[in-house]
Amino acid sequence: MKLIEYLPQFLRELAEYKVLFDSLDIEVQDLKDGIMYAVDQASIMNCDEERVKEWESFLRIDAQGDLYQRKLYIVATLTTVGKLNKRKIEDIVNIYTNGGGCIVKFEESTIKVQVKPPNGGETFLFPDIERTLDKMKPAHLALLVTRFYSKYSDIKTDFADYQAIKDRFDTYNQVFAYIKE
Repeated sequence: MKLIEYLPQFLRELAEYKVLFDSLDIEVQDLKDGIMYAVDQASIMNCDEERVKEWESFLRIDAQGDLYQRKLYIVATLTTVGKLNKRKIEDIVNIYTNGGGCIVKFEESTIKVQVKPPNGGETFLFPDIERTLDKMKPAHLALLVTRFYSKYSDIKTDFADYQAIKDRFDTYNQVFAYIKE
């Protein structure tokens, strides 16, 4: 962005204006860079490691995992305000699995969470899900967080033959990620 371009053409030719606006352009660029840095730091997923450390200190979180995993844990921790319910558990799991989802059941004083694999076969830090939910659960309830997957027998009973499987899935990874609802 050049400030001199905002002047009428006949004033752009004067040497005094050229010198003045060239020096101001540097300051404007520095200001623009500072604004962009502040905007990036305002978002947890875009901020740098120093800002993540500040968030962890403020929320009293023990840093575990790489920078991306630490950011996800901060977002999940901020999501945990209020009572723990089925929707909140699903939201927390979706933060970590990028929409993989889960099945939540309450049986015999135990909150059972079956975590589905992330969409696209992405990897995620499974212990962070349990760590986040464990902080939120009521003391009188137990928490059981498990990975949820289908067995070969589930797939076999859901599809008539191999052709049906081939028609439904394009790759082996899609078959592997299939979850019987």
